[in-house]
Amino acid sequence: MKTIIIEQWENEHYPLGTIKKQKLAEKTEHEIIFILNRMAQMPAIARFGEVSEVPTN
Repeated sequence: MKTIIIEQWENEHYPLGTIKKQKLAEKTEHEIIFILNRMAQMPAIARFGEVSEVPTN
């Protein structure tokens, strides 16, 4: 069931890395759903760490 939850989420959002999948598999189903729901609400910048530097004057 855990694998199905993760695969369904990946199909609806974006693929997860191997390490992230392993860490999620160690959690309970309730925890997995909570974490994935939180991840779905994050902006892309926070997910991928693509933050550009802001020049200081």
